[in-house]
Amino acid sequence: MADETTRLSQELSDLSWQTVLFIRWMLSSLLDAAFLAFWVLIQWTVDQYVIRRFDLSGVDKYVYLVAQVLFAVSTLAPILFYIVGDIAIMWIRTKRTIQQEREKPRIVEVRSQE
Repeated sequence: MADETTRLSQELSDLSWQTVLFIRWMLSSLLDAAFLAFWVLIQWTVDQYVIRRFDLSGVDKYVYLVAQVLFAVSTLAPILFYIVGDIAIMWIRTKRTIQQEREKPRIVEVRSQE
């Protein structure tokens, strides 16, 4: 009876830990997606409401295009680094959990056939 209670308590503890981990990962993913969506919104807003008001042609159009690409890359890079870092952390923790699970001693129950 005590062994069953201990095992059940351990399973509930594992389940609560997995639930907390899942919630953390979901919130992290939503935050990453929000950063990316905010970046896209800023790029679109500046293009639609600021730049479109100027009639750019010739060299001005090409200078604007180069500046736009450089600005996009320089502002998107930190967001992508953050997202890649989150994915790497999730990957490492998952591998560690799998390794710990493999290293756990297995209890084999032998039942007599009486």
